[in-house]
Amino acid sequence: MSANDRDKLRREFFEPLKPAPNAEELWANLIQQKIPDNQKLAFQQLVRELVEERKTVHKLWKYVVLFILIGVVAAIIVYFLTCWAEYLEIVENKYVIREEIYASAD
Repeated sequence: MSANDRDKLRREFFEPLKPAPNAEELWANLIQQKIPDNQKLAFQQLVRELVEERKTVHKLWKYVVLFILIGVVAAIIVYFLTCWAEYLEIVENKYVIREEIYASAD
């Protein structure tokens, strides 16, 4: 290794680091770059498709929630009708028993 190489390595080692660019500089560099029109159009189409898919997902969530609500309401109605049928059966048995008691009293 020659003296020049050692001096060069020493300078590179002790040279202060370049500060990292901040976000504003990065955005400025990105905006200043020339982007071809076909890439811009492809990006716009991609964004449009993503927005449409998001709207579709929101519509589907509405239907899923509606389906769950209908299921819950149906379960409550079935439970109510089952309880009502049992109640009517109990009332009917009560009157049948009374009728049998009155019939046996004769």
